[in-house]
Amino acid sequence: MLTTDSVTTRFIDDDQAQRITGHWNAVYPRMREILTSAIDAQRAAEQPSGDPRPALVRELWPATADLAMLEGVRRDLGQLDRGTFKDCACSTGAFSVGEARDRVHQVLNITSTGDPALGAIYRLAGELADLHLAWQETARAVSRAQAEAAVPGPRLDRGPGDRADSEQTERGLTR
Repeated sequence: MLTTDSVTTRFIDDDQAQRITGHWNAVYPRMREILTSAIDAQRAAEQPSGDPRPALVRELWPATADLAMLEGVRRDLGQLDRGTFKDCACSTGAFSVGEARDRVHQVLNITSTGDPALGAIYRLAGELADLHLAWQETARAVSRAQAEAAVPGPRLDRGPGDRADSEQTERGLTR
């Protein structure tokens, strides 16, 4: 179960973290059920005896869901829920708004339009998208401020006459 402490960062305040936690905890079990049923259906469809379509149709038009992707999304959602998601091997486990947004969108791609939890999943996706956009804008502002505060170094290229000897030799230029 996701907690407010695992969501709060320097970019996400307590109020935003509570909103994400509330939305997440309300729909995470249903998102997991959706993924599990899609994975089970895909596995059944991949079995020759489980797919009612004729063999030629199965061969020409295989089942469309990517089983490895669905399993990866379910695994990542579980890690995000526990606050142990690692974007790379050297990072510490944590909740990631950007990764959560991507995984929730992948769940939305396979969710039926008649699902009763669809509205709640869209609300979670919207909240995550808004926070991710705010984080990107903040990161850009910090990057711009650092670039403006940096002291410019000496100019290395002084014009066409100051080429390295290897460049002059390659192009047949002499002084």
